[in-house]
Amino acid sequence: NYGIRVSSRAESAHASLKAHLRNRLSDLEKLHKAITTMLERQQHQFESNRAKDRRRFYLGLRQTSFFKNINRSCSKKAMELMKRQFDLA
Repeated sequence: NYGIRVSSRAESAHASLKAHLRNRLSDLEKLHKAITTMLERQQHQFESNRAKDRRRFYLGLRQTSFFKNINRSCSKKAMELMKRQFDLA
């Protein structure tokens, strides 16, 4: 590899891109389309996982009467800090 270091993130992106290509002799237009499709799918998957995580987090907080009135008006990080302080009290 001539001393070139590659992160696992770059390797996984390369593997994902190769999975979207039909063969290794694709032209630049097909490569561009494959990259665009891959990024759109990754963004959709990220947003879906994020929404699922937020729902799960807020459902857990609603069990505490103190947090019932807070209607997602602050970030998840702020809610985690408030929950941690509430649990310490």
